Amino acid sequence: MTFRRRRRINWVSVISLIIGVIGIGSLIIPRISLPKTFNRLSFFPQPTPSATPTIDDGAAALTKANALFDDGKLDQAVDQYALVAAIAERAQADFSYIADKLDAAGNTEEAAARRTDAQNAILRAGSAYTRACNILAMRQKTDDAIARCNRAIEINNRSAEAYAYLALAYDRADDYDKAIAAAQRAVDLDPTLAEGYAFLAEAYADKSPFEKRNMQTALKAVEVNNKSAFAHRNLGWVYETEGNYQQAALSHKRATELMPNLSYFYIDLCRARKVLGQTAEATTACQKATELDPQNAETYDRLGQLYYDTFDNQKALVQFQKATEVDPSYASAYAHLGWVYYFRMYTWEKAAAAFEKALELGTNKMRPSLVAELQTELGWSYYRLGRCADARPMFDRALGLLSKFSGSSAATISQQANEGIKACEGKK
Repeated sequence: MTFRRRRRINWVSVISLIIGVIGIGSLIIPRISLPKTFNRLSFFPQPTPSATPTIDDGAAALTKANALFDDGKLDQAVDQYALVAAIAERAQADFSYIADKLDAAGNTEEAAARRTDAQNAILRAGSAYTRACNILAMRQKTDDAIARCNRAIEINNRSAEAYAYLALAYDRADDYDKAIAAAQRAVDLDPTLAEGYAFLAEAYADKSPFEKRNMQTALKAVEVNNKSAFAHRNLGWVYETEGNYQQAALSHKRATELMPNLSYFYIDLCRARKVLGQTAEATTACQKATELDPQNAETYDRLGQLYYDTFDNQKALVQFQKATEVDPSYASAYAHLGWVYYFRMYTWEKAAAAFEKALELGTNKMRPSLVAELQTELGWSYYRLGRCADARPMFDRALGLLSKFSGSSAATISQQANEGIKACEGKK
């Protein structure tokens, strides 16, 4: 068998040829103009550009929250401010993260811009906490109000507004020394903030009525900003503490003109008009408050008191019941329901139930003299129901509280409690 001799490959020549082809190609291919669509073909994969993230900084949400407050929609405004705070705090974290990445990549100018965005976002959160604090303080939800104002101060301890509304919250909690300290801090930080002086004057007046500084500070608030509704409202309050209800009504009326959708200013006007005996005007103001803020139990309670004073018992009953429906924890409305049932309708069982609920909810919040009054009235309700075993402890508790106080009202209640004890002698 014969074999063909295999030809050997000259690898040196082959390699030289390949190098030559690559060199010629590098000169020719860049000069060729390819169709624009050619580069888009699937066998030329294109990188997917990364989208720049859009971060919600809470600005639009804050505008909406402020509009709700201006419209008097207070509960909706509180919820919206909470949403603003959550959005803005998240935005601050996101902007800070991006800034760190930009710094690491050497883009210091863009990183600085994002850090500014982060700072603006967290300050926006502080504003939201502050304004929610204001509403909650007016709603008498003082623990929540104080917590939110303190959070605002954690964010920005130079916020005069946060200290001012913290003062309002402390005042509503009857912690007047802390209210004065917070309001003074607000004034020190910003001497042009009328609300700082306004809440300082209110705290002064609540702690020590008739002091000269009360009126001076309230007038200073109006002087600093004559268009501050809270300045006029608190000037009205100082007039009330001095017994000048005519001037108080004028100041409260001015507050309603400056902030026409806030129910609390109409409640103040209603209260002053009532003391002046201007029942029709007071009723109009209280009715306006209920229309503006149908979730505010105090508005119905105040209106109910007006009807009670004019012996329109059925209307009074309706308003007090509305107050308890809107806020089942509103102790005053239960006390006033008890008055209607006891003094006007002689329905002892319903009177006892109402007084019981008022004392259950409000013993730690009401003035001791009012607690003693309700205990005495509950005792007499039990007596009417033939329950002297339950009545006697009520009369005894009332006398125990009243032993620490003096004055005509304390003497009257003590007399009623002692008469109740005497009436129950020898009875079960």
